Amino acid sequence: MFPSHLSLSIGTLLSQRYRIEELIGEGAIAQVYRATDLLSNRVVAIKILRADLARLDEAIARLRREGEILRSLRHPALVAVESVGEEDGRIYLVMELLRGRTLRERMQRGQMGVHELVPIVTEAASALSLAHSHGVIHRDLKPENIFLLPDHPTQHTRIKILDFGISKVLSAKTLTETGEILGTPRYIAPEQLNAEPIDARVDVYALGVILYEALAARPPFSANTLIDLVVAILDGKVTPLRTFRPDISPELESVVLCAMARKREERFQSVEAMARAFVVASQPLTRQGGYVEHRTYLMGEMGAYSDGPRLLGPSPQGIDLGTFSRVLVKQPITQSREKREEEKNSASATIDPASVATSLPTESIAS
Repeated sequence: MFPSHLSLSIGTLLSQRYRIEELIGEGAIAQVYRATDLLSNRVVAIKILRADLARLDEAIARLRREGEILRSLRHPALVAVESVGEEDGRIYLVMELLRGRTLRERMQRGQMGVHELVPIVTEAASALSLAHSHGVIHRDLKPENIFLLPDHPTQHTRIKILDFGISKVLSAKTLTETGEILGTPRYIAPEQLNAEPIDARVDVYALGVILYEALAARPPFSANTLIDLVVAILDGKVTPLRTFRPDISPELESVVLCAMARKREERFQSVEAMARAFVVASQPLTRQGGYVEHRTYLMGEMGAYSDGPRLLGPSPQGIDLGTFSRVLVKQPITQSREKREEEKNSASATIDPASVATSLPTESIAS
């Protein structure tokens, strides 16, 4: 339960308009309440700076900046902020009230299916792409900050990305001292731990770690202490994902591990490229006559994956999604299962953003 001496009392009025009904959450710098807007008779969420931080300039600046960012970035997968107010020196945001659960709560139930993750990845990438195009890096992506909405026919999205409180605006003056590390340790990219200048690829890394955890139902790094965790992240030694999920394809494993590459130059260079690769790699193998059909991802230049709602636009920077092709491997169905698996694995292409596979026989698939 939250400390009562730091919480607003039920029935408190903010700006003579918002009546506090219930405390529903708390983060590092703010508390979130369910409230009633007496002017419109709507239920809203109020995110207000914690009382013990109300005089801390950096906390004030972060919450105010979060409000400004979310008001400027209009996207279905980002929480809508209606206004920014102040009560007794405490900054607060008036936001849409969300109903559902966090990705963390879902992950606690066990391994997630690949196709359960596809809409989460694509919608998160779409929202993050918009933020990145405006010079905003989230830098604290984690399962707790991805909110899953219940299915509803009128909804245009299934997720909301939360908490831009420690996001970095590339064009703005930093709110922290040089060398300070912000974020949740398990999802922090190596360059963040080294206090190096960062860019949008830290969000690619965090999304990769989230996918690994969701698929494996365990973190990618084994560590008993914070120091052990930091060393493991800096070393980049990850247990292969298929050790825990042998049912997923080598291509899908490659997508996740590519996103988590220790060197940012070896990762996908944008969240859109990563999402498209994940979608392509998630497609199941199909059999045609006496052949096994593989969907292989080849880096190159192509527009957005368009099988379904067009959530992702062309990449504004770096490497874009490559051509996805059909590779037909001659293989009689009568071969033994072990032999088929051996040939299938040898024919599967591993994703490598630094190179383009050119020797495979391909047949283009219209995007």
